[in-house]
Amino acid sequence: MEIGTEILWAIVRLLMNPLTYIFLIVSWWAAAAVVKRQRRDFHTRVHSIGDQLISPAAVSFIAAAAVTAVILLIGVELPAGVLMLLGAVWLPLLLTRNGRWMSFTVAGPLTLLILPWLPAGGTDWPLVNQRLAEISEWNVYNFVILLAVMALAEAVLIRKDGAAQTSPTVVRSPRGKMVGEHRARRIWLLPVVFLFPAGAVSGSAYWPLLPELAVTGGLGFIAVPFLLGLQLRIHSDMPADGVRKVGFRLTLLALLTAGAAAGAYWYEPLIWAVPALMLLGRAGIFFVYQAGDQKRISQFPRLEQGMKVLGVLPDTTAEKLEILTGEIITKVNGREVLSQREFYDALQQNPAFCKLEIKDRNGEPRIAQASVYEKDHYQIGCLFVPDDEYGNLSSRALRSSAVIQSDRADIARERSEEDSAAFHKEETAAGVDEDITAETPENKADSQAVNDDSGDNVHERFAESSAEEENPEEEERTDAEEEPEPLLEQQDDLPDEASGQASGLSAFYDEFRDTRPKRDYQRPIDSDEDYDKNV
Repeated sequence: MEIGTEILWAIVRLLMNPLTYIFLIVSWWAAAAVVKRQRRDFHTRVHSIGDQLISPAAVSFIAAAAVTAVILLIGVELPAGVLMLLGAVWLPLLLTRNGRWMSFTVAGPLTLLILPWLPAGGTDWPLVNQRLAEISEWNVYNFVILLAVMALAEAVLIRKDGAAQTSPTVVRSPRGKMVGEHRARRIWLLPVVFLFPAGAVSGSAYWPLLPELAVTGGLGFIAVPFLLGLQLRIHSDMPADGVRKVGFRLTLLALLTAGAAAGAYWYEPLIWAVPALMLLGRAGIFFVYQAGDQKRISQFPRLEQGMKVLGVLPDTTAEKLEILTGEIITKVNGREVLSQREFYDALQQNPAFCKLEIKDRNGEPRIAQASVYEKDHYQIGCLFVPDDEYGNLSSRALRSSAVIQSDRADIARERSEEDSAAFHKEETAAGVDEDITAETPENKADSQAVNDDSGDNVHERFAESSAEEENPEEEERTDAEEEPEPLLEQQDDLPDEASGQASGLSAFYDEFRDTRPKRDYQRPIDSDEDYDKNV
C-alpha cells in the first residue's frame, strides 16, 4: 500500500514540477519555428505543431520505462537540491531552441562540473543552506551513473527515431544555386522515476544493486521530466543515412562513457572524466559530421532531367503513391517535366487522375498512378527545389505562371508565323525587283552604247518609247512593283538614302539579303528566356 501511495505521489510531483510545463512550452516554441520556416520555403507546412509534439511520445515513454528500470535497479537517488541546480543550469540552454543544446546530455555534465564549487552552506537563506547540505552529503557517483544511462538512451533514440519527420528546407550553395537539404530535429520528453530521501519506503526494505548509494532513512519516488534532443543539418546524405551515421558515433561515445563511469566506481578521479568526455565528444561528433557534410555536393540539386523529390507531405496523394524523399519523377501523364510549372501543367491534363514515371533511389524505373481529388495538394504533395532564385511558388502564383507561360507561347507562335509569312513575302518582292532592275535606264544606256551603230536599234528604242506612252496603265503598274514601300515600313533600320532611289535599288537589295540575319521559325519556344530572345 505504501509503495502504491508513493507511485501516486511520484505522478503528482511530476505534475507539480515547473520543468514539465517549461519543456512543453519550449517544445511548442521550437515546433512553431519549424512550421514558420516550412511555410516560408514551400508555402505550406509539412508537419503540424501538434504532430511534432505527439509523434515522439510513444518512444519517449518506452525509453523512460527502460531508464527507470535501470535507475531503480541500481538504486540511484537524487536530492531535491541537485534537481533545483539542474533546473537552473537547464533554463538558459532551453532558450536556444536547439534540440542538441537543450538535451540533458549537455545540461547534466555542466551540472556535475558545478557541484564541487558549491559551498556547504553559510548563506542568508535557510532553505538554500538546507539544499546545499543535502548536496554535500550526497554521493556524486549517483549522478555519474545517471549520465551514462541517459547517454545510452539518447544514442538509441537517435538511431531508432531521429530520422522521423525530418524537415526539408531550401538553401544557397557556395556557387549561389538553390539546393535542398534536411533538418533533423527531434525532442523526447522522458518522465523518469527516481528514489529520493523522503517518503515512507524504508531503505532497509529496498535492496538496490549498489546498496552503498542508498540513504539509510526513508526513500520516496519522484518522477522527474528529462529532455533529450537532436538537431542536425543534412546536406549531402539522405536524411536517414545522416542521422544513422551520427547515431552510430554517439553510441560508441555512450559506451565509452559507460566504461568510464564503471571505472569510476573503483577509481574515483574518473568521475570528472565522464562529463568532460560527454561534452567534448558530443560536440566533436556533430562538428566533424556537419563540417564534412557541408563541403560535399547537395543530395537535392536541380536536375537536367526529371525532378528530385525533396519532401513528401503526409496524408496526400504522393504518400499514397509511396513516393519517397530522394526519388526522381521523370514524366507526369506522359509528359517530361523539368520544373514545377511543367509538373503542375502536366497534372492539369487529367485533373482526376495522375500517372507518374519514377526512378527510385537505386535508379530503377517504376510507375505509380492514383486518383486525384479536389482538395488534394496542388502538386499532389511533392516538394521540390525552387525553379528559380525567387523561391517556390504558391498554388495561386504557380497557376498564374502556367497561364502566363501558355499565353506567351501562343503569342510567340503567332508572331513566328507572321514573321515567316513576311519573310517569304520579302523574298518574293526581292525576286521581282531583280527582274525589274534588269530593265533600268542604266542597263538600257549600256545597251545603246554597244549597239549605237545599228540603225535598227534606234527605231526599236523609238518604238518602245511610243509603246510606253500608249500604255500608261502598264507603266504605273511597273513603277508600283519597283517601289518597295511595304518592305521599308517593316524594316526601320534601312538607310534613308536608299528609299525611293531606283538607281541604287538593285545594290541595296543585294546588300540587304546578304546582311539580314536568318531566323529559325521552326524552333519551339519553351521558356521565358527563349520567348524574349525571339521577340
